[in-house]
Amino acid sequence: MDFITREEAQEALKRGERVLFHYQGKSTEVTLDTDLNDLRDAFLAKFLTIDDVVNGKYSILRCHELKVCPEYFETLEKRIKTFEIRKNDRDFHIGDVLILKEFDPETNNYTGRTVERKVTYITNFAQQEGYVVMSIV
Repeated sequence: MDFITREEAQEALKRGERVLFHYQGKSTEVTLDTDLNDLRDAFLAKFLTIDDVVNGKYSILRCHELKVCPEYFETLEKRIKTFEIRKNDRDFHIGDVLILKEFDPETNNYTGRTVERKVTYITNFAQQEGYVVMSIV
């Protein structure tokens, strides 16, 4: 993962990108309005200091928009299906966000329904060459 400075994170947020703040092995999404108390609450860390925030690790949140057929979208929406098998042509990483958009191949159009899921685990075990299984929440 490529980390950026707080200043770079603020510039990315101004450009409309999504940014994560990392602390003690965990991460949370931040905005231009996120303050120290918000981060303390997010990490349950009452001793998080302003120096931790100023000198902390930030990263750009990687988002991938992906088409999903209607027969799979229902189970994704209801959180029954908690994985995605995809060709790894986007260099997926743990922490990436999948923006899963229902696509109807019969009409060749998006339906307008979308769900967002975070990648929590990736493996290529027993997959076709170049494919991965991603656990998503």
